[in-house]
This record gives sequence, C-alpha cells and structure tokens, in this order.
Amino acid sequence: MAGHYPNLPSQNSVLEKPALSNDPFANAPEMAYGVPVINTNTVVGNGFCVPYEVELTVKKKHHGLFAARFEVVDINGHLLFQVDGSCSNFQKKRVLRDPIGHPILTMRQKVLTPHHRWIVHRGESSEREDLLFSVQRSNLIPMKTQLDVFLASNIDKHVCNFQVIGCCSSRSLRVYRGDTVIAEVLAGWVPFFI
Repeated sequence: MAGHYPNLPSQNSVLEKPALSNDPFANAPEMAYGVPVINTNTVVGNGFCVPYEVELTVKKKHHGLFAARFEVVDINGHLLFQVDGSCSNFQKKRVLRDPIGHPILTMRQKVLTPHHRWIVHRGESSEREDLLFSVQRSNLIPMKTQLDVFLASNIDKHVCNFQVIGCCSSRSLRVYRGDTVIAEVLAGWVPFFI
C-alpha cells in the first residue's frame, strides 16, 4: 500500500494495485523490505523484488504420511513464505502463502502431460485471467534437471522466458533469463541471488 513501508509484502501489494487517492505518498515508489523497488518486470509482484542479494533458507516440515510443508526464512529466521500441499493425490497442488497464511500463488501439476507441466495462478485461483506462468521439463527423458518457464503473456510457447538448470554433482540450480543468471540455489543452504 502506498505510504506504508512494511518489513514484508502484504497480500494486497501482491494481488492488486492500490486505488488512486489524494494520499501524498500515493506516487511514492513501491517498497520491499524498506527499499524502493526498481524492477518493473516482475512475475508475481514488485513487493517481492529488492535491488540486492537476499539469502533465504527453506525448511521442510512433514505433516502426516504424504503431506509436507516448507517454510522459507531469512537469515535472521523470520518467516517469509510457507508452501503447503499434498503429494498423495492424482493431481498435485502446492500453495505459496505469506507469513500469516494468505495465498500468494497456487501451483498445480497438469495430469498426464509428457513434460510434467505445472501451471501457476495468482492466489488460489484457477481462472485463465489469473494465470502467471507455466513450468515444464525441457526434455521428455530427463538426463538432468532442466525446466522451461513460460509467462502467461508468452502465447507461442516456442521460446521460454526463463530456464532452470540443475546440476546433480554440485546439488545446485540456477535460474536464467536468456544467458543471465538471476537466481541460484545451493545445497545445504538455499540463497536466492536476484
């Protein structure tokens, strides 16, 4: 929300743009973690972009036989995101939530697709107008982890917008936009360099 500089992005900053108002801070730059957001090419929302490296850790918590929950924390241990979902059902589904439990996006695996395609929508929606992106394996026979990411605006789907490439020997992955690395995940700890 304009004029407020929270430590964490609110649900409203992710899901909808604030309405025009007479607020003197209405034209102030959007803030994320107390820093003005510079990136205008975001997928989910500007509230999740900062102009510096951020180290995050993913912790896995088991809930029952087939369910798992992941928590994403910063270097100080503050909860930033939660991911929950079950892998026991035929159509897999994961929900990324903010620290208080509001859904940011929902990931669903398409049933019986050769490339193991997942589609990602804003919030808990499954409506076409809320589609953010889709992810699929680059190759039918996976020799290594290689995923193609297509934004919703990429209608042709011939060239991916992002690519995720994993390396088993170093237990790491990198996210590319063209030839540029925009994020990296390393074994043992999971920092994202954006």
